[in-house]
Amino acid sequence: MRQQQLWTNNQRQGEAGVTQMQGNGLLCRYRGASVTEAKNWFIQTWQFYRQSNFGEKAIAPRVWL
Repeated sequence: MRQQQLWTNNQRQGEAGVTQMQGNGLLCRYRGASVTEAKNWFIQTWQFYRQSNFGEKAIAPRVWL
């Protein structure tokens, strides 16, 4: 998987990272005090992964709305 920086240092309060697991899967993690920031980061990560690996537009599942 190619890398992309989703945040610049002055945009975030917390820390986040992604690890590609052996086989199929990603381990996404966030450490910080902002629930909104965490949710937005996970959504951006999911959108990037879906678009770059499956070539499909990332539409958020209803449960996320």
